[in-house]
Amino acid sequence: MALALHVLALALALLVVGAELSRRGKRWLTITPLLPLLALLLWRGVDVRFVPLTNKYESFLGFAAALLGVAALRHARLGWAGRALLGVVAAGFLGAALGFERALHYPSPLLITAWYALHVPLSFVGYALWIGAAGDGLDGLAGLSTEEQAARRQDRSMNLGLAFFSAAMIFGSVWGVVSWGVYFLWDAKILWSLALWLYFATLVHLRYWPLNGRSARATLGAIGLLATLFTYVGTSFMKGSIHSF
Repeated sequence: MALALHVLALALALLVVGAELSRRGKRWLTITPLLPLLALLLWRGVDVRFVPLTNKYESFLGFAAALLGVAALRHARLGWAGRALLGVVAAGFLGAALGFERALHYPSPLLITAWYALHVPLSFVGYALWIGAAGDGLDGLAGLSTEEQAARRQDRSMNLGLAFFSAAMIFGSVWGVVSWGVYFLWDAKILWSLALWLYFATLVHLRYWPLNGRSARATLGAIGLLATLFTYVGTSFMKGSIHSF
C-alpha cells in the first residue's frame, strides 16, 4: 500500500510536469500528487507517533511535498516554466527516494522535541520557496511575464523563503541546545545553511544593485537553486556531519 501511494505520487508529479510543458497545467492537477504523498506521510507519522521526517526516505518525501505545495499555492503567479521546474525537482526527489530503505524507524531521543518538528518542515518550505524564486527568474527569462512582474514575484519568493528559513534556523539553534548543549557547531550542514542564508539575505536587496535584468536575475536564481540543493542534499551525505542520516 505504501509503495503504491509513492509510485502514484511520482506518476502524478510527472503528469504535472508534462501538462506544464505542454501549456495545459491546472491548479487542481498540481494538487493531485500531494494527495497520495500526504496520505503516505500521515500514515508513517501515525505509525511512529512523530513527525515522519527522521530518515532519508521520509525527508525526500517531505521535501517533494513542500515543492508541490509551493507550486500549487503559487500556481497563478508562477508561469508554466517555473511550475515545471518545481515539478521536475519534486519528481526527482520522489524518484530518488525509491532507492532508499522504506522501513519505518522510530525517532532517536535527540529528535523527539518540538524544536525538531518545527525546524525541519520550515526549512523545507524555505528551500521550496527559493527554488520557486529560481522558477520566477526562469519565467522572466522565457518572456512569460514582464521584467517588472518577474522581478516583483522573485523578490517575494526570496523574502518569504528567507523568513521561513530564518525561523527554521532559530528553532534549529534551540534544538541544538536541547540536543548538544550549544547553539552552533562547526558542522558542514550548519556552515552551508549559514552561507545559504547570507546569499539570499543579500539577494533580497537585488533591486538596489546596478546589475539587474532578466538574465542576471535568472542566473542568480539558478545559483540559489544549486546552492539550496547542495545545502539540503550534499551535506546530508557527508561523513562525520551531525546532520547526516
